[in-house]
Amino acid sequence: DEKLSAAVARAIPGISQAKADAIASSETSRAYNAGQVRAYSMSEFVTGFRWVVADDPCPFCRELSGKIVAKGGMFLPKGSTLITSDGAELHNDYEDVGFPPVHVACRCHLAPVYKEGA
Repeated sequence: DEKLSAAVARAIPGISQAKADAIASSETSRAYNAGQVRAYSMSEFVTGFRWVVADDPCPFCRELSGKIVAKGGMFLPKGSTLITSDGAELHNDYEDVGFPPVHVACRCHLAPVYKEGA
């Protein structure tokens, strides 16, 4: 969103437009996914969430692809390290990651996991 990118650029003097766009995209994704988790978590038929990658995911998101956590579970807890199949490491020393984004410009989302028979 151009308005959000512009607001980021105003808030952080000297930031490049590309970086402002990436932050705006990431924070939009965070808000969207947080809302999805909150809404689906109210359903008695939803038991958890599955990580869904966008086309051409980065190695870290590819590693999370298809991973399922229960409601309230974390895909990448604070203090943990995600290691990809090629040995790249993403150290999470920021906060628990219960939904995308896992990095700046992450395009992943979650899908609900339903109770069997629901």
